Order: sequence, then C-alpha cells, then structure tokens
Amino acid sequence: MTKRSWFLALLALAAFSGPAAAWTPDGPVRILVGSAAGGPTDSLARIFVETARARLPQPVVVENLTGAGGNIAAAAAVRARPDGRTFLLGYAALVINNLRGDPPGAVDPTQSLVPVARLATSPAVVMTRASSGIEEFKALLARLRAKGEPASWAPPLPGTAMHVVGEQMVARLGVQAVMIPYRGSAALLPDFLAGRLTFVCDNPTVHLSYLQDGSTRALAVAAAQRSALLPEVPTLAELGLPGIDFTSWLGVLAPVGTDPAAIAAMAEIAQASVSGAEARARLAAIGLEPAPTGSEEFRGLIAGDLARWKPAVAAVQGQMQQ
Repeated sequence: MTKRSWFLALLALAAFSGPAAAWTPDGPVRILVGSAAGGPTDSLARIFVETARARLPQPVVVENLTGAGGNIAAAAAVRARPDGRTFLLGYAALVINNLRGDPPGAVDPTQSLVPVARLATSPAVVMTRASSGIEEFKALLARLRAKGEPASWAPPLPGTAMHVVGEQMVARLGVQAVMIPYRGSAALLPDFLAGRLTFVCDNPTVHLSYLQDGSTRALAVAAAQRSALLPEVPTLAELGLPGIDFTSWLGVLAPVGTDPAAIAAMAEIAQASVSGAEARARLAAIGLEPAPTGSEEFRGLIAGDLARWKPAVAAVQGQMQQ
C-alpha cells in the first residue's frame, strides 16, 4: 500500500472512530418534528437528517406530528421506547408550553426528555411596515406615546414567547398598545402588511423576504446580543430595556433512558450538521442561526429559560385571565 493509500485509510478510520461509530441503531431512526413540512423547523430537521443518513447505517426519516405548539410531537417522543431509534427536533415553545401548562400535561423538556444538542437559534424581533414612517425604535416609542387612535400589535399566537416579549416591552415602556390575537405568523402577515398593526413581535423566519425587500423594517431584537441575521438592528438592551431576551432555540432531544452512547453519537451528528459555511448559508435562508452545543450545555440553557421566564409567563397569563 502506498503512503497516500495509508493516509486516506487513516482519514477514513478517524471519520468513523468517534461516538457515532461507537453506536449503531438496530433499526430505522425517526426524527419527530412538531411543525408542518416545508417550514423552517422542518427544513432544519432535513438538514440534520442529511448528516445522520451519511453517518449511520440505518435509514433516518422525518415524521411530522403537528399541533399544540410542538407538544404533540414532544409527547410522542416521551412515550417512545428509549432504544435510540426515536429523537425529537424540538423548539423553545416547549418551555413556554410547560410554564403556562397549556396544553395540560405540557412536556418539561429537561425532566421528561433528554436534551441532546442545540442546533440553531432565532431571535424575537420587533418589526414595523416600511410605509408606516416608523424608521427606528424611538419613532415607534413616539407613536406608542401619542394620543389619538390606540396603537395595536401582535405576536404570532397569544401566550407564546413572542407575546411575552411584546407585553414586557410595552409594560417597561409605560405605554398602551392593544394586542390583537392571531393564529400564527402567516395569519397576521396580511394585516401587518396592510397597515392594520402598528408593530409585530415575531421570529424573522416568515418575515425574512419582506425584511430583505424593504417592505418591513426590523427595529429591535430581544436577544442578549445582535443577530447575525440582522447585524444592523440593535438589541432592546441597547435601547434602554435590558433583560428582555428570548432567543428561540431549536434542538434535538431524546426519550429519558436513551443509551448515553446514542445521545453522544446524535449530539456529534447534530453539531456537525450545522457547522461550516454551507450550513450557515442554508440556515440564514430560512431565518435561523447555527448555534451547536453539546448535551450538558443544552440542558443548562433550557433550565435557564425555564427559570428566567417563569415570572414573565405568569404575568402574561394573569393579564389574559382578566
């Protein structure tokens, strides 16, 4: 064997000598997704599955189980046998669902499931339509403080993280704005573009093309730091409202009791799937930022969200019940 052949053989051995090589599923692997096919979460799942299929000898399939803010898919993952053949691609709505107990029995993503790896994040963004004349956050504040027709705003769904962010912002500013309930980002978009809403608070995924063509304008992100997707947009903290931070995460979780070797292998695959320039470009096209972590770091991040958002969610629930 030539020196080149030996070198290539060693590279191949190195590629398959990590955790993924140490564990092999004994049948097809399911990736449960709580959103419909074609959306950003489903697209992320398929990016992840491409890498999993390349590294595992068994088939890997995406199974969409929609409804209840991702809780139907999460509940199915909780009930699944912990044999390393079922994983969930979950998202931060699981935190809010659990804190508000809606639906009843909402899954606790740190107790009922095992966090495997975070894949990506997406910030909460405060947006206005370009034709409103509101070009920056201080102009929005002036509009909210003006007398006359009351301002209106919308999150994608009542009770969600975006609702909590918007209510916190309005309360901290000491202004009044009427929250208009919708059934998802796609439902609020026509009214927003038609000028019936003063602002919206939403993830950028559905709004990305409108932000890019100038139809709408991002005024602030509710995140600890500026988003790579919207680098020119300041954080609420920069604008004088520190502490309003809800960066939505998307990541892989597994049923409790899953073999640690399977957890380690899938964590390695998950992190690899969103690394590199091509992955960054594909995620940016659907309004997501790569943010890979290992299992323990992911668990800590979710636990932090649960603790940090508990009082804010309780406050919004109290308002909704009045």
